[in-house]
Amino acid sequence: IYRLAMLRKARIIVISSAVRDYLVRWLNIPAEKITIIHNGIEVSKFRQGLPDNKEKDVIARSAATWQSDFKKELGIKDGEFIIGSVSRLDPVKGHRYLLHALPLVLKEIPSLKLLIVGDGPERHGLENMVSELGLKEKVIFTGYREDIPEILSILDVFVQPSLKEGFGVSILEAIAAGKPVVATNVDGISELAGEGNGIILVPPGDTGHLVFQVIRLFKDESLRQ
Repeated sequence: IYRLAMLRKARIIVISSAVRDYLVRWLNIPAEKITIIHNGIEVSKFRQGLPDNKEKDVIARSAATWQSDFKKELGIKDGEFIIGSVSRLDPVKGHRYLLHALPLVLKEIPSLKLLIVGDGPERHGLENMVSELGLKEKVIFTGYREDIPEILSILDVFVQPSLKEGFGVSILEAIAAGKPVVATNVDGISELAGEGNGIILVPPGDTGHLVFQVIRLFKDESLRQ
């Protein structure tokens, strides 16, 4: 039904080449009917790192002090190395591979703390997995949040372990916030990865490569910058 409906349309807009290729290959949609318009974000919103409604507060206190207080609200101590992922909690987002990687990363980075931002059908299973792996002290589930610019501002590394991804808006937001990104080499994410944009690609479902790149970024501050 979906394919037949699209065949009747004069023009179809998609968010990435990956989505276009899927429609052409699997739904037999003529390529000439498809136009790619990539997703966009309000870059300045993420570059400033702090919300507009805290502007007066920032004048009175340094940004570092504000971030320290914000970390405490989330249960993070100053000096901890923070990695985070922002997405709906769904099996296709690959959070389980990130959690499997965490014990290996912790051997090299004992001060690490992982923020999993978002909600969805996978949350209960992920929380059980955290308990089984003995990671309760190292993983924070924030649930649904709207203060993503503030959360990104306190991260050291952004991680997106998706198995499939139409485009990857949260990665765009992390780039705009000036954060190094470790992400899987799939679909729309591959289109985002270019020279100098701060994305390190790893194979999907590959815990070893994920571990290696997070530890590499921890040890090399100049690379993170």
